Amino acid sequence: GKLLCRVLRNCKADVLREIEDYTLEGGRDLSNVTNELWHKVYLERFCKADHRYGGAQEVNIRPTKWPVGCRSDVYWRDLYERKEDELNAAEERLKQRYNEQHAKRESRQIQTCDVILPANQRSRNGQ
Repeated sequence: GKLLCRVLRNCKADVLREIEDYTLEGGRDLSNVTNELWHKVYLERFCKADHRYGGAQEVNIRPTKWPVGCRSDVYWRDLYERKEDELNAAEERLKQRYNEQHAKRESRQIQTCDVILPANQRSRNGQ
C-alpha cells in the first residue's frame, strides 16, 4: 500500500492512467488511492500554468453535485481528461484558423508574371 502510493505519487498523468487502467483490468480498482493524485495532477497541469490568475483560479472547484454516473472517487481523473480534451479541441480550432488565415494571405499576395505584348506592339518597341 505505502510503496504503491510512493510510486504513484511520482507518476505523470499518462503513466498514472496506464497503471490505473491495467490494474482495473486485473480486477483491482485503484481509484480510491489515485483520486487525490489526479487532483494534484489536475492542479499542476491546469492551475499552476495560468499565471494571469495567480495560478490558483481553479483550486477550489470541488463540485457541489457529482455528474450522473460519476463516482466521487474517479471525478478528478474524469475532470482532467475532460479539460485535456477541451484544450486539444481548442488547439485544433486554433490551427485550423491559422491555416485559413495563411491561405487567405497567400491568395492576396502579389504575383508577378511576364507581360506578353501583342504582335503589333512588339515590332514598334523592338522586341
